[in-house]
Amino acid sequence: MLSTNMTENNESRIEFPNKDPDEWKIFYPFIDPFQLGEALSTHATIDDENVMTLVPWFHEFQMGSLHQQCDEFLSDKVLSLARAEKVKNYLGLKLDESYWDRNMVGNSNRSIVERTRASKMRRETFRDIIKLLEFSCIYDLKKTKKEAENVIMVLLGFNSHGVSEEDMLRKTYDLFDDLSTVKILTGLFLPLSEKEEKFEDESLNYKKFVSNGKSTVLWKMLMDWDFDDDLESLSLEDINTSSMFPVLVKMFIERCGINYLTY
Repeated sequence: MLSTNMTENNESRIEFPNKDPDEWKIFYPFIDPFQLGEALSTHATIDDENVMTLVPWFHEFQMGSLHQQCDEFLSDKVLSLARAEKVKNYLGLKLDESYWDRNMVGNSNRSIVERTRASKMRRETFRDIIKLLEFSCIYDLKKTKKEAENVIMVLLGFNSHGVSEEDMLRKTYDLFDDLSTVKILTGLFLPLSEKEEKFEDESLNYKKFVSNGKSTVLWKMLMDWDFDDDLESLSLEDINTSSMFPVLVKMFIERCGINYLTY
């Protein structure tokens, strides 16, 4: 790390001009004590207060073991936030429907205050999971990303293996009426590219949109609902650059949820 011509080597210090000094104080105890001559790291633990601060440092300095510990911690946090448990059968993941079902949140047996509080908590929890998905994509937290995507799949009416269970969507589609949330999810699966494929009889070719983003979970669900039919009039540039594209996605999810209500 230290070459003979570096200022850090000549002056016996390392400078991080673009780093927050308060973050350095949190990160410092996790550095190998044998390199620093201080056994501080034996008292350092990853917890809910410091994990989001530590991840970028561990990622930047390629501290694999500690980065993995953060990944484990945050993947467990996703499941806890979602009130989800893993099951051994084909479902893979089971959510507490009493928490996520918009009809149960608005149950008339509850007081207005209770319904308002429950609805707010439900939406805030969902936004936290979306933010953890975004965070995991930035800092390569593979397990956290997988768990967050699994939760989102279930909330969209699929099990964690991608098998459609449409009844769930009518209970949860309202979570996707927040445009800022949909913007994050669409931003994660963009940009799209076009891929030419053949029909089953191989008589004709057709163009298919393919996601090249960091998280394709929402895109896969949209394709299962034939969302590409809504994109026929749009160019690839329109999809990848238009600020209206997330609005189109939001409206499509709402339409799917409302249609399921009529079944």
